[in-house]
Amino acid sequence: MRTQIIRNLLYAGARLFASSGHALDVTFGSGKTRGHLVELFTSEGCSSCPPADRWLSRLKRDSRLWKSVFPVAFHVDYWDYIGWPDRFAVPQYSALQRASINVLTRSNFA
Repeated sequence: MRTQIIRNLLYAGARLFASSGHALDVTFGSGKTRGHLVELFTSEGCSSCPPADRWLSRLKRDSRLWKSVFPVAFHVDYWDYIGWPDRFAVPQYSALQRASINVLTRSNFA
């Protein structure tokens, strides 16, 4: 189980630090057990984000946390212009979200 957690965290890290700015195609084997990486792109300046943030926070009480569910919150910076800069925002997270959307859009219409 610990190996699975490490693999999932490495996968998330690889996506963050991809030098090309695009999501990487990476496959990890986990044997009989599978984990689920839950990615939330959020911002302190986003009026629609609090419900999603609350939903993600509820996972703290979920027995599957860090066993089969691995939540990650990426704070994006593109809402900063409205006057409430997100202190956790990283421009690379915004780029990661755009790259993820591009990959998902392409794969849905292939």
